Amino acid sequence: MRKKYYAIKSGDRYKHFPDGNWNTELDKTCLFSKKSTAENKMQLFADEIVEVELVEKTEVTRHGKWVCARNVDTDYWRACEYFNSKDSAILAANQAIKNFERNGETNDIEDILGFYPDENEKITTFAVGQCMIPTLYIDTDGLLEAASGNVYDQCGEYADDYLDDVSKDHLDELEKVILEWFERHNYMPSCYTIEGTEEIKVED
Repeated sequence: MRKKYYAIKSGDRYKHFPDGNWNTELDKTCLFSKKSTAENKMQLFADEIVEVELVEKTEVTRHGKWVCARNVDTDYWRACEYFNSKDSAILAANQAIKNFERNGETNDIEDILGFYPDENEKITTFAVGQCMIPTLYIDTDGLLEAASGNVYDQCGEYADDYLDDVSKDHLDELEKVILEWFERHNYMPSCYTIEGTEEIKVED
């Protein structure tokens, strides 16, 4: 999606806030969503307001989407078509199979079911399942144990009880902080697990 912003420019430099610094970099610290706001920040007649159009990227996620496969025992679900509902996934798979049976069309089969069928193969069933982001297990106990061990290596018996009394609430807080770090820096897994799998009989 394209969105318009406004920036204060002088020569080849843009004004950045909150400090009011100038440089040639164009980033969010010098952009305003309203032209009037940018105009209020102008101080010199030499300044000009320039319009900036940016393309805002929408993060693509497969979490919660539905996908099809040859059967429920499939190890790797290779389909490249994902659906917002179970019903729409089943409908698309049935249609792709009918197209294959009628005219040998295999493109939809490969995209929707993730496999290339043999010529004249009779497909009677397929599988459907829901994509789920893998759960990240954060071993906070192990992390504190490692930290405590490092201190013990340096201080010996004086560190015997270091970190022994960390509360459950503080452990939960530490796990939350670590998970937020994964999300903030885009280290969440891009792979997914398949749950709620079901074998579907092809419609006649």
